[in-house]
Amino acid sequence: MSASELSAEKRKGMERLLDNYQTTFARETLLSEQYDAELVNVKNQLAKVVTGTPPNRITAELAHAERTKAKLERRVGGFEEKLNELDTYNEKLVAMISGLRKQREPHLQSVKHTAFELGRLATEMNLLKAACHKALDERERSVDMLRRAQEESIRDAADFEAHRQALKLESEELDSSIKDTEAILEGKSEKVKRVQCRAMRESRRQREKYEVRFGYLRSQLEGLENDFGKLQSIVGVRMDPQNPQPKEIIQTFAEKERRVASLQTYWELQNDEIHQMQHEVHHMERKAERAAEVSAAHDARINGTQGKQLSVADEEIGMAKALTQFEAVCERIGVMFLLCDCDKEPTAGAFLASKGCSTSTILEYMSCLSAAIDDASRHAKALRVAARSHRSSASRKPNESIDGFLRGPSSVAAAAAAAQALAAGAPDGAPVDVTDASAEARRQLIEELPSLKDMGPDEGDGDDSGQKGRTTRKGSIDTEKRDVAIASWVVRQQAVREAKGVGNTREYYSERKWTPALEDPKPGPPSASLR
Repeated sequence: MSASELSAEKRKGMERLLDNYQTTFARETLLSEQYDAELVNVKNQLAKVVTGTPPNRITAELAHAERTKAKLERRVGGFEEKLNELDTYNEKLVAMISGLRKQREPHLQSVKHTAFELGRLATEMNLLKAACHKALDERERSVDMLRRAQEESIRDAADFEAHRQALKLESEELDSSIKDTEAILEGKSEKVKRVQCRAMRESRRQREKYEVRFGYLRSQLEGLENDFGKLQSIVGVRMDPQNPQPKEIIQTFAEKERRVASLQTYWELQNDEIHQMQHEVHHMERKAERAAEVSAAHDARINGTQGKQLSVADEEIGMAKALTQFEAVCERIGVMFLLCDCDKEPTAGAFLASKGCSTSTILEYMSCLSAAIDDASRHAKALRVAARSHRSSASRKPNESIDGFLRGPSSVAAAAAAAQALAAGAPDGAPVDVTDASAEARRQLIEELPSLKDMGPDEGDGDDSGQKGRTTRKGSIDTEKRDVAIASWVVRQQAVREAKGVGNTREYYSERKWTPALEDPKPGPPSASLR
């Protein structure tokens, strides 16, 4: 038998002995109480006999009582002896019980310690179970991530191989085209070759500049849309009827009005510049069309090498003019960059301001302007909503700027048509007074801003393949692939904007955002002004 079984059996025997002792003590205590009751009864009887019996009878009863008393005294003496024995026995039982308790105390402590250890082990086991489950989940997550990474790596490798094959084929085509071009140019003089090479280089550079400008303008429009959304979520004046605080509300609304006036001034300046640029672009397009017609007629009259040299010279002049226009646009973008305080940005803004706007930095300039216009757009949208919501609670004098800002577009289409008619009726080379033409429509000129869905074709897309020719060489920028990349980027940005719930500029100024009583103009597609 094990030690635990022996201790359990010993404990049971001691418990049985303790129960026997307790039973015996209880029985003797009961007998002692009975004897005490009988003794009290006898004493009462003696008292009655002494008080109410005759002398002879009293004598007999006294004798009987003496005998009874002696008998009872003997019995009481026996009871006292038994009681003393029971007391001694009880003391022994108490000593034995105390010893048993002392012997049992280590066992109780060991039982408590065992229970505490069992609880601690159960807690540790639960923690280990949770850690095991967490480790298994983390392992499954890591396995899934590794599998996805492997799949993505395989797809990327396949895409890279396909792209490499496409580039290889394109390189072979370019090599063959270069060989054919070199074979054709061998019969010409060195001077003609230099002129043609310079013309091709300038044409490619100019086309790249226009493409960069096109991407920048699209990014700028997206920034405008984001700015309007942010403006709606930030600006507003709220009044609590229980705690009106009129001074704070008046100060806040006055500050909002000053900000509205400042924003409107900046908005009008930007609208004037955009309108001027649009008219300049229209004017330059008309001049380019006339120059193309004159060049075609001139080429038809002149044959031989002299005609080709004149065509190249005209092309150089056109490229120089386009380059001058692009530099002017870069200068305007730089001015807008400074007006928007983009140069105060600690990271990219200060760096771009130190470099200046050029072909290499125009995309970063337009991204910064897009972010600034997004902020202004969101502020304006929030201000419009707040002003409409709290016009009844804010007590102020009427303000023409704010009321004009809150009104919907009513006469933008008529003013824009008048401006276009004035620009179309101007003679060649005559300056167009853009300020007078857009005086009524410049506050609502946002309707004429191009949307992403209004993008038109690039220059030369409608020309025949024989007339366009190939102006790139091996190692140069592939404009078609760049256009595809820019278009895909625009689609991704539009998807992100729709997911965030930010509407574009045209959607904000559509008839859904204005009351039915206001007239919604329908300006023509402005895609031609961006080409």
